[in-house]
Amino acid sequence: MASGFLERLNEGPLLGDGGYFLELERRCLGSFDKGVPWAVLDHPEGLLELHREFARAGAEVLQAMAWGVGKLDRDDELHRTAVELAREAAGPDRFVAGTLSPAGIGQYQRRSPITEKERAEAQAFFERRVGQQVAAGVDLFIVETFYSVEEASLGLPYIKDAGVPAVVTLVYKSGEYTSDRFLPDEAVKRLVDHGADVVGISC
Repeated sequence: MASGFLERLNEGPLLGDGGYFLELERRCLGSFDKGVPWAVLDHPEGLLELHREFARAGAEVLQAMAWGVGKLDRDDELHRTAVELAREAAGPDRFVAGTLSPAGIGQYQRRSPITEKERAEAQAFFERRVGQQVAAGVDLFIVETFYSVEEASLGLPYIKDAGVPAVVTLVYKSGEYTSDRFLPDEAVKRLVDHGADVVGISC
């Protein structure tokens, strides 16, 4: 297992992987209709090969294929297997990132505040996802493709409690503001205040 993600990042850029959803679908190992993450359990050999290809191409951070996992009957098994496959391909010198996707309450079309009920449901969702992947042995988390600063912030305490770094990527679907109306500099400050170690933009 690699160690010292933030220390390594301070030395210079780290090359990561990406595009698992599109690549798994292109290889007929997953489907947007049936749920791409099921490829972890249905086609583990294909996913492992994809991880290895990213590693051979120079990726220093391999992401567990856990983005977009909803409320599945086998989510614990899926997360554990996703991390194990990424770890096998990563070897001792690469980092394995757990992934945290939105709980579904901060879509870009939305402008209204998150309700207390939604907040509680999202926190339970994030706590479970983080716990499952930490138990399997990730080096860091990528909190990926969030439209809402508030929603992304809800998952950060569980990552910090686990003692691993948190990387957050936001989406600016409707221009220069997040869905909860934060400019990039404001969004970064709020996320860092909530525990983010790295903040960026995706998609």
